[in-house]
Amino acid sequence: MDNGYFIGDGGKGRRVLFHTSTIENGKKEDNYIPNLIKRRLIDDFVSFSNINVIDSDEKTTIINLQKDSENEYYSGENPIELGKAIQAESYIKLVSHRMKNSISLSATITNIETGATEGSFSSQFYSDNEFLEKVHGEATEKLLETLGVKLTAAGKRILKYGSVSQTTATATESEENLKAIKAELARIEKEQMDMLKKNTTEIGREAMRARIEIQKATLIQQQKNEEQRLARLLEDEKRKAEEERISKERSAEAQKKIIDLSKEIEEKAAKIRSQKIENMTILQQIEIIENEKQVLLANEKEIEKSISLFNENQDAICNKEIAERKKRPLRTAEKDASGNMTSEAKKLLESDIEQITLKHQKIKIDNENQLRESAKSSQENLREKIIKDLEKLESNKVTVDSLQDIDCCFRVGNYDGSQNAWLYNLSFIFAGIEIFSEQGTLNYNEITGNSVPSIEEKDKYNEYLDNVEAYDSFFRLNVPYIRVVLAYSIKAADVKRPSEYIVSVDSVKFINLQNNKTIRTNSPNYVGTFSYRSPTLVDWRIEKEMIKAEKKEVIKQARTAFFKSISEQDSMAGACFDFGVWNWKFVFDPHVNIAITHWLFIDISTPIGSSCMDIDYNYETYRYYNESYEDDYRLNKSYEDDRRLSFGAFLGLGLNKRFNIPIFASPMALYYNFDMGYLYTTYYLYSSSSSKSVTYGADGSWTQVHAIGASFPIVKEAVAIDLKYKLYLPFSSELENVHSVTLGIRFNVGLSGLERWLEKYRYYRYY
Repeated sequence: MDNGYFIGDGGKGRRVLFHTSTIENGKKEDNYIPNLIKRRLIDDFVSFSNINVIDSDEKTTIINLQKDSENEYYSGENPIELGKAIQAESYIKLVSHRMKNSISLSATITNIETGATEGSFSSQFYSDNEFLEKVHGEATEKLLETLGVKLTAAGKRILKYGSVSQTTATATESEENLKAIKAELARIEKEQMDMLKKNTTEIGREAMRARIEIQKATLIQQQKNEEQRLARLLEDEKRKAEEERISKERSAEAQKKIIDLSKEIEEKAAKIRSQKIENMTILQQIEIIENEKQVLLANEKEIEKSISLFNENQDAICNKEIAERKKRPLRTAEKDASGNMTSEAKKLLESDIEQITLKHQKIKIDNENQLRESAKSSQENLREKIIKDLEKLESNKVTVDSLQDIDCCFRVGNYDGSQNAWLYNLSFIFAGIEIFSEQGTLNYNEITGNSVPSIEEKDKYNEYLDNVEAYDSFFRLNVPYIRVVLAYSIKAADVKRPSEYIVSVDSVKFINLQNNKTIRTNSPNYVGTFSYRSPTLVDWRIEKEMIKAEKKEVIKQARTAFFKSISEQDSMAGACFDFGVWNWKFVFDPHVNIAITHWLFIDISTPIGSSCMDIDYNYETYRYYNESYEDDYRLNKSYEDDRRLSFGAFLGLGLNKRFNIPIFASPMALYYNFDMGYLYTTYYLYSSSSSKSVTYGADGSWTQVHAIGASFPIVKEAVAIDLKYKLYLPFSSELENVHSVTLGIRFNVGLSGLERWLEKYRYYRYY
């Protein structure tokens, strides 16, 4: 299957380790080159193949992968062992070679299982500028071929030249490029859709999302540029065909004049093109600065990681010493007569523990200071270099030339007789993105140096007509009669946009190439922005690591969703104090209502209460419950109190509907609860005349409770008057159903802070 840039599966399923990138005989200012070349090759591998790339510079990641793969720790210095530990099939080593003012690159692919060389690449020596621009594409093409990835013709062109803007020679090739870009865009969009369907981790999803979005944005921009380019090329071909038709109708003398002048202009243009000085481009300078920033950040992370690992180790040693001190047998003088530790011995133990703790705290502080001090000089030097490189970048007044730079595209169109001028289109492309474009006219006088005669001056007017046709011919053939030099400057954006740069177009100069005179200078004062970003992000994780991370992420998402529902809904905790309406009753009811939605909640409660009813008992009833009290209770023929004490734990569901009524502090609530739980009840009789009581029964039962009520808020939702009816239905048929109507007061507090509290607890627990 043709995937745009490659044919077939593009090496899908293969895993390759990029191990080291070094430079031999390098100058002091060459330090950035090895890492930059390595990053570019990794970017190329990801963009032009389906190979899974692992970067050995991800030190923390490699350590974690090694620990996860095997108990034994593999040295990162040995690529064979490291490759086996992270399940790679091959590893690649890169070496840049400096020879005076030129550099070359060599690369080797080694099979991790056998240790045999699978393939290699060696480039010619290039100037510094050409090396950074060309060598990574050449190396990637050869290395991918060795690894079994077959690139399409368009893929080879785009890879070789680094961007689509530099690949096009004909409309046919442009159409092939456009087709390849669209195929790659379709593949990336399919990958994006597949990612949305997968239950990937937050880390994995973010890595994939960032990589896909960057690749997609790059491809969309390339597609736009290539469509514009193809339109220009098709228009050029159309105008050339028109020129061929017109030239057949032109007189031999006029044709010879046009050919001679065209030849003269082309010779001058070729001379100017040959004078181009090979200096480092602005984009290359930006890439170096961004690479230095990455190195600075990586160093900072490495220092923090080293400090963290050292502190963990010291904490373990400290805890071990404290444990050993606590286990030390007591000396005779440290024990009292009963063999227990004396107060003085306790003070000594506490003092020793404090000394051990302070000792290890000092060790940790000294280690951190030493690490930071050892890295301070190199980090400060790197920071100074970044600042100087930025100052140098911003001090440059850069020009692009329509004769020397393909990123400055200038076309002159047809002559507009109503304006006595030729139409033109100018565009400036920076790093594959169109930063500036302009449409305008160049009048007859600016092109030829002559004014337009009146029709009364027939000879001059006919000469004018001939000149227009001659210059029209030049422009149809793209003879560079007019040269455009665009001047721009660049500076870094503010600190809130660390990798963004502001591009200012200062002037556009139009030069007559025949006499080398400037015919016009425009000052557009145009300001655009350019955001530097690596074309791809490499997902270094192996499948085992991804599965492990996904499990953690599923748990994290479930926990987050649960507490989010608590904090965002009407979850409440509090207590009710209820008093009976029909009979004397008191219930204290702590509760938690966990909202699932705005109207459905989980109810957890532990009611504790007591109640009494006046009951007419006779002698036989008393004797039935307790014979020993027969004589005392025979005297009481009147009413007695039947009292009950109960407590229980219930779990259930509730429905809640709120109504906004202006007379209340907040919405009034109607609710229904269905709870199930265990209720334990004790019954006893109390006689006011004899001041005696007797327990006549105690029982517990699994019980279901139905409650219907209304809550009338008086202090927002924190305090409310509560009126409810409760029906207790014991599972045991021997126990009676209990009805209760109560009026009480309810105190509530929201649970929105619970999630923040738990997050804070986790922070202190783990960090």
